[in-house]
Amino acid sequence: MEKALQPACDPGSSAGGHRATQPANPLSPACYRGLQTVPYRRKPGRRAHLTVLILTTACLLAAAASAFCSEAAMKGPGTMTHRHTSGGPDPETSAVKLVFLGAIDLYRNGISPIRGVRCGFYPTCSAFGRQAVSEYGALQGVIMTADRLTRDNLFKEPGPDYFLLPGGRLFDPVSANTLPIP
Repeated sequence: MEKALQPACDPGSSAGGHRATQPANPLSPACYRGLQTVPYRRKPGRRAHLTVLILTTACLLAAAASAFCSEAAMKGPGTMTHRHTSGGPDPETSAVKLVFLGAIDLYRNGISPIRGVRCGFYPTCSAFGRQAVSEYGALQGVIMTADRLTRDNLFKEPGPDYFLLPGGRLFDPVSANTLPIP
């Protein structure tokens, strides 16, 4: 079986079964004994592919020329419209806001589900912080959130600032906690 794996031009493939230490010369005529030559053939259809490519390009250019030279194209652009047609809010671009919102989302999605609901207010402190940072900016939103976190303790009671909801939580919306702007 070892003989079948050796190349035909290997001088070590003799009847003795041992291989020579020198590599075989791949250019020697002994390597090419018994091989048949096959004439080179061109790939069929190469001219057809080139013809199809030229015709397709010509059709596309003709269609483009008729579109660019039409009466409608010569009138110029129409009225400009906004790209955001969904009517939703524009995406946030402030890096500081994105950092604070990302930190709040990390807490809400990663840590809070493990600990469970512990906030005695509605909306929860994390929802309050996200809404405050989104609506009032990074600085004022963080100050409002810090104020809310200091008020969320064991000694809170219903009063004139917030009232008791049926589930036992106290209602304290963001709009009721705005800071006076000087």
